[in-house]
Amino acid sequence: MPFIKGDERINRDGRPKGSKNRVGESVRTKIETFIDKKMNEIDTLYDKLEPKEQALLISRLVDYVTPKLRSQDIQFSEFEQYSDEQLRAIAQEVINNSNK
Repeated sequence: MPFIKGDERINRDGRPKGSKNRVGESVRTKIETFIDKKMNEIDTLYDKLEPKEQALLISRLVDYVTPKLRSQDIQFSEFEQYSDEQLRAIAQEVINNSNK
């Protein structure tokens, strides 16, 4: 169906923030099922890889099991109001929170 300007049926708000992509969810489920069925074969194939190839495989797969980190814009002028001691405390808190 072609786009018609002014059509009342158009969702002008888009998909709600945080809602799941239905197609992506079904594909993800199928991939998980496939991997579960083939896990023994995958283990055997992994053991046959060179260490460099094993590391590459792990680095690529880790994206699928760990949450993505978002970049954040930091305006350094915001930190001018803090003393060096306060900035060290903030940095230490960030480090402590990232190790949890």
